[in-house]
Amino acid sequence: DFAYLNSETTRMRIDMQIPPLNDRRVREALNISIDWEGMGEALFGTDVLRASQMVVPGVVGHNSELPAWSYDLERAQQLIEEARADGVPIDTPITLIGRNGFFPNSNESLEAMQALWSELGLNIEVRALEAADWVRYLDKPFPGDRGPTLFQQQHDNNTGDASFTIPVMYTTNGQYSTVEDAALDEVIATAMSATGEERANGFAEAARIVHDEIVADIPMYHMVGYVRVNPRLDWKPDLKTNSEVQLSRIRFAE
Repeated sequence: DFAYLNSETTRMRIDMQIPPLNDRRVREALNISIDWEGMGEALFGTDVLRASQMVVPGVVGHNSELPAWSYDLERAQQLIEEARADGVPIDTPITLIGRNGFFPNSNESLEAMQALWSELGLNIEVRALEAADWVRYLDKPFPGDRGPTLFQQQHDNNTGDASFTIPVMYTTNGQYSTVEDAALDEVIATAMSATGEERANGFAEAARIVHDEIVADIPMYHMVGYVRVNPRLDWKPDLKTNSEVQLSRIRFAE
């Protein structure tokens, strides 16, 4: 009866330290060469919400003014050719790392992205791993022989605060981070020590820098869950429903 944001957000983390992914033009091209609306509807349903960042709406620090990347295949091709002309090793094999059974149609999304990125002239190989092998690429230190990788990740933040997401993903010392940017580190550190509106604005600015200036990842979707509620009950799901249902909030309908 209800489709609801379940606090999970999906992305492809870009290994920014290894060519050709260390070139911003390549990272932007990866973001704008996917028909995200079409893929989302086909694989995840009409209720899924396109993401521009890893902080879900409703969490302190979500940047509501940050637009998601739009599909622009012509510009993506132009960016790739510019990078190639400047000597970026565009033909280097890139490994697209996923996890078997991660979320519904996760493997199918990898195959779709591989096909579309291959149209750009990129050499993409999909590796769908079991969880124990996949986790080796999740946390630092990352495997030294990994080569350029795009890493499929799903992140759950129902804490109500972006501090659970942004530092671990985007600071130089972040557990999941491939970003090394001292200016961004300072913005995030300032937000972490702030409160109220200053805190929210600080994390929102960090999200803007990650998206607009660095292009640190490929945000995919804010995922949805589905729940059926007996008409005798007065209750609706929220961000926390994915991990808990508080019985104290359930009432009989009048």
